[in-house]
Amino acid sequence: MISLTETAASQVKRIKADQKYENDVFLRVAAVPGGCSGFSYKLEFDKDFSTEQDDEFDSHGVRVVVDKR
Repeated sequence: MISLTETAASQVKRIKADQKYENDVFLRVAAVPGGCSGFSYKLEFDKDFSTEQDDEFDSHGVRVVVDKR
């Protein structure tokens, strides 16, 4: 499960509104190889969702998606 603090969710909503993203755009969280500990985290806005490959969570009104792997 992925959860955001209320403050983080508010910031994501503000950025999404400032950038005028459509309602179907969500926050994608990914772990990518690299960094000192072996992985770095990547946050981006996306709208490509696959029920077979992605898990979806709602955190304080923000749709958050992660790869099932």
